Amino acid sequence: MEPSPVTNVEVNVSVTSTLPITGAEVAQSVNVIYGGDLRYAKISELGLYSGQDRVVSGVDVNGNPVSYTEAVLAQLNAQYTWNGDDFSSPRRVSSYQISHGSGNLLLL
Repeated sequence: MEPSPVTNVEVNVSVTSTLPITGAEVAQSVNVIYGGDLRYAKISELGLYSGQDRVVSGVDVNGNPVSYTEAVLAQLNAQYTWNGDDFSSPRRVSSYQISHGSGNLLLL
């Protein structure tokens, strides 16, 4: 019996999901990073990361023990960049549909 010839086969799986983002979530980050300056409340990139969640123990600024979940070995798998959407209003709610496959991230 002859062995089967070796062929190169690629399996591509695509996943579509919804990513809700609120102005209140963006405002939290802007408050920490930019001192609350809402001129910086613009979403212009989406990234899909993979990694492994691990529970890590540490101490807070007052020396109290805390446990939190940290992503280890995280890496950017795909990224989508565009001109951006304004999230300067904390009441803004947007829901983006994204499709990920073959290392590409598409905004639908």
